[in-house]
Amino acid sequence: MIGYGSAIGLLVAALGGVAASQVIAKWRFTVLGPVWHNASGIAEIAGSALADAYIWLAAVLIIIAAACWYLAMTRLDLSFMLPAAGGVAPVVAVLAHYLFGEPLTVPHLFAISLIAGGIVLLGWLQQ
Repeated sequence: MIGYGSAIGLLVAALGGVAASQVIAKWRFTVLGPVWHNASGIAEIAGSALADAYIWLAAVLIIIAAACWYLAMTRLDLSFMLPAAGGVAPVVAVLAHYLFGEPLTVPHLFAISLIAGGIVLLGWLQQ
């Protein structure tokens, strides 16, 4: 049986894997975008995406994240896990700001604070 601490670790790994895959996908699609504009059809676009090792890495991260999620689900309540999954959006927003220069305004930061506070509260109540 998976202990509570291990289940939390698996949940964090699942959410981190999803966040990392999103950032990698954004980066690669941005890089491949100009190639796709000159593509002759969907087959060429799909071929260039499937030939990209980083797109494969993003896909593997999603698969690993799903495995971690389902293992964590054996010990944690879904009433905690599903709200905690909302933590992916703020993490991706912050990473996108630093890695891609996307805007992170005061309303964004306020929303991120609310989400983080809610997740911490649910985690505290879960024990």
